[in-house]
Amino acid sequence: MRTAEDERIAFAIYPSAYLINCSCDQTVDNSFQGNKLIVRAICDILQGNQVFNCYGPHW
Repeated sequence: MRTAEDERIAFAIYPSAYLINCSCDQTVDNSFQGNKLIVRAICDILQGNQVFNCYGPHW
């Protein structure tokens, strides 16, 4: 049984953000300024290395 706390309130679609690969060992962090998604590096990322974001969990 799901409760109100389990329900997601909204989803947003940011097509460019889906180009970032997923990993639990993320190299970027997400934040919002109004309706803009801000993606910032949380460590040095060398040229040619992949950028990783953690897609979940989000509850």
